Amino acid sequence: MNNFFDETTSNYSDIKEESPEKSVQKKESSIKKNNKTLKSHHNCHVSERFLYHPDMELNDLTPFISLYIQFIIEKKFLTKNNKNVKKNKIYGTDDYTSNSDVVCILLHMGMLSLSDVKKKRFEAIEVTF
Repeated sequence: MNNFFDETTSNYSDIKEESPEKSVQKKESSIKKNNKTLKSHHNCHVSERFLYHPDMELNDLTPFISLYIQFIIEKKFLTKNNKNVKKNKIYGTDDYTSNSDVVCILLHMGMLSLSDVKKKRFEAIEVTF
């Protein structure tokens, strides 16, 4: 769980990390979760970037199939008080639909723990799909 935060927040250019040398090491690392390795895509071409807000409704994301999209989520939205987390706004069976909330997706996948958020010093996380 800690690796997710370290890996994800190290990409965000405005974040002040406690240890700059750790940031460089973490850029080359990968996240191991549930016997799966999710590799960092630092050099991938991101087709679209979104600044997350709970009130934001995404349009149809069909044009981005097989492409990378990115969400920047401010720390203030990584809380149980987020209205979408309260509503558990997540939809889909095998794949999540575009009307699912990004924070809810991260929680559902087990890649985010709201209790860990309080312990970490960062301004936002960057999530690439």
